Amino acid sequence: MYTLITVLTYCLDAVLITKYLDNLLKSRTTVFKYFYPALCMVELVIYFCGYISDHFNIHYGSLINIAVSMITTFLLTFFYEGRLSTKIFSAISFQVFVFISEMLCTIVVKTVDSNFLSNPDQKLVSCIMNTASEALLLMFVLLSGTFWKKRAYPSVEYSLLLYSTPTVSLMIYVVMVIEDLPRNINTHVYSAVIIGLLLLNIVNYILIDMTCKNIMVENENNDLIRQLNFQKEKYYQLNESYKQGRRIIHDIKKHYFVIKEYAAECNNEKITDYLDSAINGLESTYVRYNTGNLVIDSMLTNYENISIKNSVSFKASINVDNKLIPVKEYDLSIIIGNLLDNAINATSEGCYIKVLLSTDKDRFNISCENSISKNIMSKNDHANNDHGYGLSNVRDTVLKNYGFMSVNPGNPWIVNITIPIIR
Repeated sequence: MYTLITVLTYCLDAVLITKYLDNLLKSRTTVFKYFYPALCMVELVIYFCGYISDHFNIHYGSLINIAVSMITTFLLTFFYEGRLSTKIFSAISFQVFVFISEMLCTIVVKTVDSNFLSNPDQKLVSCIMNTASEALLLMFVLLSGTFWKKRAYPSVEYSLLLYSTPTVSLMIYVVMVIEDLPRNINTHVYSAVIIGLLLLNIVNYILIDMTCKNIMVENENNDLIRQLNFQKEKYYQLNESYKQGRRIIHDIKKHYFVIKEYAAECNNEKITDYLDSAINGLESTYVRYNTGNLVIDSMLTNYENISIKNSVSFKASINVDNKLIPVKEYDLSIIIGNLLDNAINATSEGCYIKVLLSTDKDRFNISCENSISKNIMSKNDHANNDHGYGLSNVRDTVLKNYGFMSVNPGNPWIVNITIPIIR
């Protein structure tokens, strides 16, 4: 029983080392496939080092164990990419958490029952102390992942599930310490409880962690699918604009032929009437903006046409120098397209949309403001959900271009973006 407890304790320790390094050292090297065999060797080295220290009464055995643990953990960091200073910090900080966990467990045990550590069954006492410190260490590893923001779990519920198991385990260990060993409860019962708690902590952490990873991968795939659909839609819009331009050129040819016939007849009145009719037709289809940037001109024209059809007021103030725009057309289409898509989705008849684009000496400014339809706001605050759709892609694209983005939710909804012009 004690051998099984020892094996499970080292298994939990291996899981904690791996997850702690994953939290601090995000990228792994190409030789990471050898990490797990190396991890098993590290745990064996730590075990034999502790075994020799305990059975041969070596002076400063605890310090030797700490040094060996720190060195082996540091060697494991070379399976990850990162700066040497970060790797050294990871090895030292993990050992600090191990030391704090063991000290806190000792303090709690002495506070609850000062005679517990002198119990005749020292093997069982050692098992309880080791497993309790591992459960506390698991809490520190979870907290470190949250602090360094390397592991973002999908919801609060998953975080609570992760924290619940080590918390309950620690409470059970405290109850076990309070009991008078070994007279009141059989030693085998205690051993079985310890084994169960170790397995519960290991399995619960691995399963929930894998579930979280799958959910995050699924969310990333959904974002990529939404972005792909968005790009397809923009492609169709640009393709339609191209076809529309071809139709305009074709129509202009026919207009020239008609005007030529009227001119040959010297019928100026018919020429004037025909030109007025042709101009009105062109104004309804021709690109209203001419900044020289295809993305800005085509998208603003397209969304203005959509707004007019929906009886939504659309106003754009454009003061840009196309040569100074620091964003590639692909990224610019993501930013402007998502902002205007969200604005269109949140508006209806009687609402308005205002767009501001400007460049100065060192900044490219984008501002999108829109009122929100009352019908949309009455449906479980659906407007907020519509605006949230795609905003993450906008924010990522802005950060990619070293910019800043602020969102002022409410009615009106305002998004301000500033991207530096780097020359």
